[in-house]
Amino acid sequence: MARRKPSRVLRKTIYIVTEGTNTEPNYFKGIIQQIEKSAEYSFDVRLVDTDKTDAVGLVNEATFISIKPEYDEVWAVFDKNGYTQHRQAFDKAEQNNIKIAFSSIAFEIWVLLHFERNKTPFGKAQSVIDYLREKKYLVDYDKRANTYIYPKLKHRTELAIENAVWLRREMKVALAQGKIYELNPYTTVDHLVVKILEMDDKVIWGNVDESINLGKISVTVRMTPASNNTLDITISIENHHTVTYALNNYNQRFYLANELICSLPFSFDKTILIEPSTKKDIMLNLPYLENAHLRLDFICDKTKMII
Repeated sequence: MARRKPSRVLRKTIYIVTEGTNTEPNYFKGIIQQIEKSAEYSFDVRLVDTDKTDAVGLVNEATFISIKPEYDEVWAVFDKNGYTQHRQAFDKAEQNNIKIAFSSIAFEIWVLLHFERNKTPFGKAQSVIDYLREKKYLVDYDKRANTYIYPKLKHRTELAIENAVWLRREMKVALAQGKIYELNPYTTVDHLVVKILEMDDKVIWGNVDESINLGKISVTVRMTPASNNTLDITISIENHHTVTYALNNYNQRFYLANELICSLPFSFDKTILIEPSTKKDIMLNLPYLENAHLRLDFICDKTKMII
């Protein structure tokens, strides 16, 4: 996932008010240390030391900070685990322009998404922690330990962001019938992480046979298993723009991925031109591993579409 080019203007200040005494503060301390070691980042990120642990208390603390003239954004980080009055917290945050990075059932859902896509409605934080240990993702994970977890997750940040977008897509129907704080699982922690790490690429999840609108173009992918362990892929691209759309190896990237490993990249022999208001089918035949969880990634103009 691409980062924005470093800004040469005065750095903006982002304050983060988070619950917890170890996991959440230490996670963001790790990110802040990464930012402070480099002059490439545009934000001055400050973690607020607070004794507040409930959602309303954290938003009240964030609201107090937002009165200060030196801030540009204030974020409250909290989860659903064991707390009530989330509606009041969300309402007050909206009234005072406080941004929220929320997780349900717990912050550990965001941690889990660094390893896999999972929409299990865990009942409490400890249940997620037990799962992380059982799967041997983080065998020594302890919510009470004063350890820095970010270094263990840093190289998986892009995957976690993709999986968080996937989770919200999976919960879209439930969200239409309720509020964020009523859902389980759910997270928006990636919004804050993307902001402070300045990761620009937008992520869109789609399904086979679904038309995905990417602005200038829309893309539909069809996949059919063929003989000899190969996969027939048809990529239909419709050009909505007023100028010809060029599909090549420079401004787009297609590849089949198996979880973290982009195992089957491919390229175009020559530039494919798609005239305005027309659609073109691109036919591909690629090998694939039986029973593997393959996905097709299409990166175009800072947008990653995942099928």
